[in-house]
Amino acid sequence: MRRKIPAGQFTIPDCKYVIIDTDAGGDDSQAIILAINEAKRTGKIILGITCVDGNASLDDVAINALICVCLCDAKIPVLKGTFNFI
Repeated sequence: MRRKIPAGQFTIPDCKYVIIDTDAGGDDSQAIILAINEAKRTGKIILGITCVDGNASLDDVAINALICVCLCDAKIPVLKGTFNFI
C-alpha cells in the first residue's frame, strides 16, 4: 500500500537501496538533489542514476545529472541509456 506524502515533505521509499531513472530537465534536477540529500540524511544508498532522452537530449540529461551529483559532493555513477523509446 502506498503512503500519501503530505505536501512539502519528500521521502525515499522504505528500502536501503535506490536507483534513480530520469530525463533530468530542471524539475528532475531539483528532485535528484533532494533525493541525494535525503539519502545522506537517512543512510540510504543511491546505487546509480540512469539517464534517458526526454526533456532534453541524452547528453544534456547526463550532464545535468552529473552536475547534481557534483553539487551534492556525492559519489554516484551516472549512466546514459538509450536515445529511443523501447
